[in-house]
Amino acid sequence: EPPPVREVLSNLWAKRTFRHLSAAAALTAFVGYGAGAFYPAFLMRTHGMSMAQVGGRLGLVSAIGGFIGSYVGGRLADYFSNKKNDARYQLWMPAVALLVNVPLALLVYEVEGAGAVFGVLTCVLAVGAMYFGPTYATTQALLAPRERALGSALLLFIINLVGLGFGPMLTGILSDAFRSHFLGTGLSDAEATAEGLEWSLRAMIAVNVWAALHFFLAARHVREDTPV
Repeated sequence: EPPPVREVLSNLWAKRTFRHLSAAAALTAFVGYGAGAFYPAFLMRTHGMSMAQVGGRLGLVSAIGGFIGSYVGGRLADYFSNKKNDARYQLWMPAVALLVNVPLALLVYEVEGAGAVFGVLTCVLAVGAMYFGPTYATTQALLAPRERALGSALLLFIINLVGLGFGPMLTGILSDAFRSHFLGTGLSDAEATAEGLEWSLRAMIAVNVWAALHFFLAARHVREDTPV
């Protein structure tokens, strides 16, 4: 029989690894959902693309980047953790990937031309997806077999509550605030709207550093929290 729900949740939340891991995953999703919701608007406002152009190309880029990142992230985490016989590599890998992704994501707003933007964006989405495999694998490793479904459900709840619930909302709030600032400097409404969104997306990227910190903190406790 599976253990009681309250017992499983209490056991999982008592592990410092899971508390930091869920915070790291939620913050990573916060950036991903927040930026992802406004990439179409950015491409239309800054690069003059139509909605049809954005939809087709962005969908393809998201699929390719997400697939490559999820696969490579899991493979790298398994490779290093098995080679070194150290579970901390499962969490160090996504932490390093997030730090690498900060300057890479900023490059999206510096390159010229839609082709270059989509090329860099594919890399950004790939590196940003590298946390998926190690995050869920570590969560499963923290629990007994009959507890794992509930553990995954709790992790998904936290990720979507923070990431999907607040990421797009804060991105929009920041975009409006930056737009008002740029209007005050004399830019036209169209220019201020485009610049405001760009700076909002740049600001959101900084949250990845916070997420990486929680991955590093989770790694400090993963060996003691994982059942033998």
